Amino acid sequence: MSCTEGLPVDNAATRFPESGKNQRVSDGPMVDRDKLRDFLITRARRAPADVVARETGIPVKTLHRWIYEDAGMPTTVNFVRLVLAYGAPFLVEVLTHCPEWIDDAARQEAGRRFDDRLGAIKAGEC
Repeated sequence: MSCTEGLPVDNAATRFPESGKNQRVSDGPMVDRDKLRDFLITRARRAPADVVARETGIPVKTLHRWIYEDAGMPTTVNFVRLVLAYGAPFLVEVLTHCPEWIDDAARQEAGRRFDDRLGAIKAGEC
């Protein structure tokens, strides 16, 4: 089971009625819009919105707005979906100021991926 399974679809459930508006990650100074777009595009050179939608459960139409229309930023729910799908390396790439513990987690994750890839090569799986 994927960590993103069971999360609600981006809809009215992501709203905070007490504030009278959608709460967006961009409401704070932490997420760089250009870095977010660049990260999403690097997921797949062809049809990145389709690939990210499959990996996260975020609607393709929403991803198209972020990537191609330079409009909008992720809701909190969709930002969590991105973090669950892409981990600490995602945070390192898109946050304007990244705490050391996130950098450490990203390096550890990169080391695990390297070890897994090396193991697959040695086993003749690649």
